[in-house]
Amino acid sequence: MNEKLLNLFGMARRAGKLSIGFEAVKQAILSKKADIVFAAADLSVKTVKELRFVCDPREIKVHVLPWDQMTLSNAIGIKAGCVSLNDPGFAEKADTLTQISTGEEKPL
Repeated sequence: MNEKLLNLFGMARRAGKLSIGFEAVKQAILSKKADIVFAAADLSVKTVKELRFVCDPREIKVHVLPWDQMTLSNAIGIKAGCVSLNDPGFAEKADTLTQISTGEEKPL
């Protein structure tokens, strides 16, 4: 994964399409606004498990980032351990960037 994903989070926040923090992300998931969820690498296993528990029945992807909460927080300008993208366009781009970095998909 590269800096492009962190930059995408910043753009989504400025556009108002990013939910920040566990409670806000959970609310976005339950209200069917969240399209994809990301968790920091140092987020607790219990919290990631809870995110997956809420996301799995709704078929929302949860990705654990290779960055810690400090890096994620610096990218979006507010302290956070998890975020959700609440826009299909941002979510698709973020998912593509995640797949490219893990070798699941080749860049165009």
